[in-house]
Amino acid sequence: ERNGFKRLDYLPFSRERWFSATLYDTPSSLNRVYFSGEPLKILSKSEFVLQNGRASKKTALWQEKILETLSEKAKEGLKVVAISYKDVFWKSIPKEGEAIDDSVFVGFLCFSVKTKEGVAELVEKTRKLGVKLVLASGDYPESVSTFATEVGIIKIGQVLTGDDLKSMPD
Repeated sequence: ERNGFKRLDYLPFSRERWFSATLYDTPSSLNRVYFSGEPLKILSKSEFVLQNGRASKKTALWQEKILETLSEKAKEGLKVVAISYKDVFWKSIPKEGEAIDDSVFVGFLCFSVKTKEGVAELVEKTRKLGVKLVLASGDYPESVSTFATEVGIIKIGQVLTGDDLKSMPD
């Protein structure tokens, strides 16, 4: 229980759905489910944006502003997680279907991830041994690019997404 709200259900993060969900009871007749996860997935499923404490329809202008902010934070090398919510009658989170559809986009949580000392030197030594390095990550591509460039794994602009890999011939 947190601030008088009891947690009713929890759906852990998975790579298949790209988000986690937590369902809380509320004093009203509706319960509230919070989603956190991959920014583009959360944003694509959000029909509304939280603005001045109220849900407003997500417009093309809002979408553009949100994507600009996401890009800026990712280029800073921050790990970015998106948050949304939806008021529902559920007593448990549906395990099938798209529970996240029509949610309210709240914003981003941004985390600074410090690179351990000596990683860039280790990458350079590994390259000198003739090892070709590849970094596979489920994080937002611009965040991965910033990190991988800092430690010398890639040169700027060499990131492929999962969709890029799927479209490549075998």
